[in-house]
Order: sequence, then structure tokens, then C-alpha cells
Amino acid sequence: MNNKRIALLGLGTIGQVVFDELVASTNGAWQLAWVVVKHPERHQTVLLPTGAQLTTDWRRAVEDPTVDVVIELIGGIGVAKEAVTSALLHGKQVITANKDLVATAGTELDRLAELYGGALTYEAAVAGGIPIIRTINEGLAPDRIRRVSGILNGTSNYILTAIDQEGLSFDAALKEAQAKDFAEANPTKDVTGIDHLSPRLFAAAKEWGLKIKLLASTWESRGQLNYQVAPVALNPSHPLYQVDGVTNAVVIDSEVPRPTSAPGRAVRRRPTAS
Repeated sequence: MNNKRIALLGLGTIGQVVFDELVASTNGAWQLAWVVVKHPERHQTVLLPTGAQLTTDWRRAVEDPTVDVVIELIGGIGVAKEAVTSALLHGKQVITANKDLVATAGTELDRLAELYGGALTYEAAVAGGIPIIRTINEGLAPDRIRRVSGILNGTSNYILTAIDQEGLSFDAALKEAQAKDFAEANPTKDVTGIDHLSPRLFAAAKEWGLKIKLLASTWESRGQLNYQVAPVALNPSHPLYQVDGVTNAVVIDSEVPRPTSAPGRAVRRRPTAS
């Protein structure tokens, strides 16, 4: 069987770890063919494996007829969407960790994959290192899911835990998270929705034995799909009550009388890269 030839788009925070893993791997099932970067001067010391090429032109990599798999780690929607669209139009398999792209264009891109015989996989864009997409699509395929709830943002969860347990202000908790590399320099997309919460609110919740968590939930009601992302006060019986720090977790309630819980550490490089 021929090796799968891979084009890696992006050599940033996550891309560098993926690159290192691909280079270090002894698995003969794949071969790194292209590495696409925006600023080649920053990567002059990168040791490419035999046969791999470095380029700033994503089209050379994505449209190379010998490339089977495109790993998109550019981020954002502009160039990333162009590259993924082109890959799918050429019938290639695409792996992405791009939350923005999946959220805004996932349905459109899924359709292209179906039409042109490629594949769009985005496990890395959802809940970090937790294989929740595969769990739902394969492990729970025969079941009827009623509700999915999760703590899906390790940055926000770390900050909320620090406010709750250490009595820090939001700004102090954010600075602590950034110092530990648990938050981006510009954390807007991670913290919008919790930046107004005060230690006083957490103290009041604690008096009632509650914890405040940023919960993402979706559920079906009367044939309609509902969804919500909001701070929620959880009681100790809730399966996500004990999920603190940078840990993420997802709970699935289905017709089979057993909630399925999938915990995992989900901040930054390695979980997403894996």
C-alpha cells in the first residue's frame, strides 16, 4: 500500500507539535510532502524530512496531485477556507483544528467533501483532545441523543476555577492563565461571556454549594435543535461539577439510561495536536 502524502498548512503553536510528531513517527503509513508557512524566515532552522518541501504558496501543496491528506492549522477563515475548499474540490482528505472555520462553514465544507469524494475531519477543533465527534458518530450511533453538555474551553474553565478557589478577580485570573500559557495574548474569543463575572458572585454560589461553569449545551425539544453557551451554576450532583482547571469534559444524555462522560485536558498544544 502506498504511503499517504501529507501537506501540513501552518507551523505555529499546534502545527509545530504536529510537524515534530510526524517527523519523529516510525509509522510508514504516511509521508510529509509539504509544509506551508507564512513567514519562511522564521523557520530557517527547520530540518525537513527527505522529500518534504517548504513553501509560502498553499496552492502548490494543496493542489499537488500526489498529496492525499491536507492538515489545516493556519487558523482564521480567509486563507484557511480557501485552502480547505480547494483541497475538498480536489477530492482530498482534510484534517482541521480550526474552530472558526468549522463553526462558520462546516456545513458547506461537509457538502463539498461529499460531492467530490474527499473527507472533512475536525475532531481537533472540538473539545481539544477529547474524541467526542467519533464517540457520537460511531460509539453512540444506534442510540438517540437527548442532550450534549460540555465544558469546552480550558482557558475559561481555568479562569473560573481560579476565581472560585483563589478568590482572584477576573483580570488577575486571566494574567495567571497567560503566565502559565493557558491563555492567548489576545484571549477575547476564549473569555467573552465570563469577563463580567465577579468574585462576589462566586462567593454567593459557594454558600449554596454551587460552582459556576461556562457550559455549552445542545438539546432537542419538539423537533427543534436548541443550543446555549452561558455561565451556569451547577450543584454537586452534576457530572461536570468537579471539572476544574484546564480540563474539559463532555456529558451525553441519551435514551439508554446512562450518561456518557468524556473528560480530557484540552488547553494549548499537545491535546489538540494529538
